[in-house]
Amino acid sequence: MPHPPRLPALGAGLVSFLWAVALGGFVFIGMLSIAISLATSLIVAIACGFVIYFANMLFGADAPARRARR
Repeated sequence: MPHPPRLPALGAGLVSFLWAVALGGFVFIGMLSIAISLATSLIVAIACGFVIYFANMLFGADAPARRARR
């Protein structure tokens, strides 16, 4: 029985971008839900998205594990 095809590897930049969009959207919706204006919510959510993206790019990826020599 053949194996199903493997999913493609996702780069660190794409994963960081997805985290930034998801958490920035969460901040945006959360700020709207507590009656903060649309413009303020959008500006703060975009700023949070940038910070989340760069923090994840700098500190989020682990170095690949080195294989032990035999």
